[in-house]
Amino acid sequence: MNPITIKHYLTERRLLDHPKVRLLGRGEANSNYLAEDGNRRYVVRIARDDVPHDARFETERHFILFIESLGIKFAPRSICYDSAHELHIVSYIEGADVSVIDLDETQMSIFVDQLKQLNRITYDQYVAWWAKSGQAVQKPQSLAMRNKTNIDKRLHVIRSLADGTSFVKKVLDWAEPKIDMLYTAQREAPLKTTFLHDDLRWNEGGGNIRVTDDGIAFIDWELSGFFENAAPEIGDVLGSIPSTVDKIISKNLYLTYTAGEPNVEELNRSIRYGVLWGRLGNPLWAAERYCILQDENHPNAKRYKLLAELGMKDAEFFFKQPFSLWF
Repeated sequence: MNPITIKHYLTERRLLDHPKVRLLGRGEANSNYLAEDGNRRYVVRIARDDVPHDARFETERHFILFIESLGIKFAPRSICYDSAHELHIVSYIEGADVSVIDLDETQMSIFVDQLKQLNRITYDQYVAWWAKSGQAVQKPQSLAMRNKTNIDKRLHVIRSLADGTSFVKKVLDWAEPKIDMLYTAQREAPLKTTFLHDDLRWNEGGGNIRVTDDGIAFIDWELSGFFENAAPEIGDVLGSIPSTVDKIISKNLYLTYTAGEPNVEELNRSIRYGVLWGRLGNPLWAAERYCILQDENHPNAKRYKLLAELGMKDAEFFFKQPFSLWF
């Protein structure tokens, strides 16, 4: 779709009468357009055709409706989902896109509180909502499936699409011993079924966090849901912050999250696993994207390769040093 066809779509379905449409930006898997008609503003989210993606907007709508039923207000409202066009229309939230490293002390406290609100949601609450709403229930994603999707599948893609370059060999040699260490940390961590936004990690230009006049909102919920044997999402967030960022930011985020927790030692084991998960998974994601392009001259090839190399370099500290030195 383009702005013209989006206008037709909105008017034909009587969602807006005289919309003005412009591109907001392109994410890793989606294009987002702002549609305005007077005081009404919607974000039209469309899957990109130039990158591989799964159908995720149905999941996004499903869990936005669920958390809205719980009174959680730091997410957009779902307006319309169209599976035929793989399109999701949500309410527009005014504000500035930031990543976790851009938050001031007050904003960081709000961010942590909202993370904990999500992590406290129980699967029993979800089942009760499902029974009332008539929505199709979604089982928690298993740890085995998550490992397969984020580690095994990516390594397979890297191996199968690689042309034998030194970069690809470097990635594979780096990853293999890290996987065993990650699984050891996994076994040592007290994990449980947890609800996650699952995409709040640091990224160039933002991290699906929007600072508003009222506080902070989380956007782009397409990866959200329940996960079995999951670490608190704070670990994944901490595991994404690059080494070029002042370490005080990571330390303050860690201290804000653990303050007042009754069993910090147990929590640390879960956070450790979450950090290692991110430190391994992020470079593999970037290397996978690089290999899928199969063209070093592609505009994004250099970016993905650089992200993978920086991620591997950053990860060495966390895989070699004890947790007590991390923050």
